[in-house]
Amino acid sequence: MTRLNLPGQRAAIAAASLLKRILAFVADLIIVQLVVITPFGRIVKSIVGDDPSIISGGFSRINELLADTSLTLTLTYIMAAIGLLTLLYFAVFEYRMQQTPGKMLFSIFVASEGMKRLELPKLWQCIVRSLFLIPIIPFALLWIIDPLFMLISPRSQRLSEQISKTVVVERITY
Repeated sequence: MTRLNLPGQRAAIAAASLLKRILAFVADLIIVQLVVITPFGRIVKSIVGDDPSIISGGFSRINELLADTSLTLTLTYIMAAIGLLTLLYFAVFEYRMQQTPGKMLFSIFVASEGMKRLELPKLWQCIVRSLFLIPIIPFALLWIIDPLFMLISPRSQRLSEQISKTVVVERITY
């Protein structure tokens, strides 16, 4: 049998498509909802109760609940814990594997913009790019600013990605 000397498959790295990025983020949010938010939701429900008047009672009922400073403090701690765990989910996966499970589904990954080439991201970069997940001002402002930057940036980078000098890419074979 003769062996052909054909060239192997070639690959290039390119910016990940906006659609893949959005779908990967939605997949990650579903995982975070199941693993982080739902358990804390049960804790909140056990503290506040099942009383439907909390929602149907409008602002006056919510104000009554929030007037209890110990309850407000407990809810603040719960929100901080949810934000921190969500930040850790994204930052640790991206630092250790360059991908979150959502990014793995769509074969995209995070890279650091080195001087001449793409490199593995550093931990601080992964944390900075995920700060928008903390539900506290000023980080919550990134919920609006980040997507806008993504739409106007030539490489579809969010503001937090530009600050952290990271980019989401995909490997294209041809």
